[in-house]
Amino acid sequence: MFSASVFTHDDYILINKISGLVMCPIFAFSAIGNSIVIVATITSKKLRSTCCLFIAIQATCELIYAASPFAFLYFTFTNKTHTHRQCYWIQFIPLGAANMAIIMMPLIAVDRFLSSKAPLWYHKKNSKLYTWILLCCPVFFEVVIKTIGFLCIDEEEVVCIVPTGLTGIAGQLWGFSQIPVAVIVLILYVSIKLRTQEEPYPAHINSSLQIIMAAYLCGYATAAVVNFTGAALNDMYKRDVRFIMTMTGFSPYAMNTGMTVSGIFAAINTASPFVILYFKSSLYRTEINALFGLKPKPLVSSIEHNKSNGN
Repeated sequence: MFSASVFTHDDYILINKISGLVMCPIFAFSAIGNSIVIVATITSKKLRSTCCLFIAIQATCELIYAASPFAFLYFTFTNKTHTHRQCYWIQFIPLGAANMAIIMMPLIAVDRFLSSKAPLWYHKKNSKLYTWILLCCPVFFEVVIKTIGFLCIDEEEVVCIVPTGLTGIAGQLWGFSQIPVAVIVLILYVSIKLRTQEEPYPAHINSSLQIIMAAYLCGYATAAVVNFTGAALNDMYKRDVRFIMTMTGFSPYAMNTGMTVSGIFAAINTASPFVILYFKSSLYRTEINALFGLKPKPLVSSIEHNKSNGN
């Protein structure tokens, strides 16, 4: 029944299997890394700032989200498909975690911006009120996406993964929303970089966060474009705009496959914070080492190094 399309159902299943095999090891590493960040934050007395709390919350969201690809791999290798309606409920919790994680990125950027723009106010603020107000943003985003997603679900058969739990306007909104998120993060971190470029940051958390956000921008921008395009074209296909299919030779399976492959970029994103925090932030590296009973190596300052060279 799928022979009429250039991209068939069998192609869809095959590429999903390959994507799942690539994604799952990355997500497994991500789950381990994010678990370490969470435990280090809980046990360390030095990781008590609002920013560290937000990092731990994002790590928790990405840890929950990491469960989704393993279910996807099982569905793919057992050739099991679900309707969008079924997938919405199967991915309800992982999708919620993904929604929260998306908005935690600009929240961390806002926190860093406020700490550099208004340091006196930042240190005197009511931390609990400040934290709860900011956390309302990802909760609101989650409620909006889930509500629209529920109103748009249909009975199309797909291999179930997080993006395919949303269809129609909900899928387009989910993909498109990541674009303004990326722009906000970019603007805030460029501003922070300009304000702090003359300050020494060898051990400061801002330098590692800038690298994390740069990695997120590349990964999430790619995933956002693919997911938004796939959702939009799928919606047009359902509205009988067949000329797009004629021009491209694609079928809805090709679009859904593109959305699945974009999960590889999401996997890399979820794995990157642990690696970057450990290797770029001396604060996190020290606390993670302490978690495993590793003693920090003594640091030799550049002045002492120059003296030893006779300079």
